[in-house]
Formats: sequence, structure tokens, C-alpha cells
Amino acid sequence: MDYTLILWSLDTKDWEKKSVEQIVQTVLNSVRPGDIILMHDYIGTNSKTPEALEILLPELLARGYEPVTVSRLLGIQ
Repeated sequence: MDYTLILWSLDTKDWEKKSVEQIVQTVLNSVRPGDIILMHDYIGTNSKTPEALEILLPELLARGYEPVTVSRLLGIQ
């Protein structure tokens, strides 16, 4: 069926109920160009992931990172 397996390269482990600061520092201390960052949109009540994204997205943009689709990352589009 010609599928391509896509995995992540940076796991925030936000499912461990980490704090906003822990999630942010995990990403900022480890991110490299081309990384696929794993975050969960729902991990139960009191997820800190949305708050972490509010900090991470502007900071990553300021550092020159550009969010792209997986297709673009792979050069398909």
C-alpha cells in the first residue's frame, strides 16, 4: 500500500502530568531542526500541554523554527 511510517523524535512525556515548565524545558533544551514533537491534545483533566504550547510556539518561531505538515517535512508537498 506504499505507506510511510512516521514517528516522533522528541517526546515531551506530557502524559506523565508534567508541569508547564517541565514540558517547555524538555522541548527547548532538546529540539533540533526536523524534529517531530510528540504532545497529547487530551490526557485527562488539568492537562498542562495547552499552556505549554502558548509558550513554546512563539519561542520556537522566534528561534527560527517553522511548524510544517508531515508531508512538507518529508518533501512530498
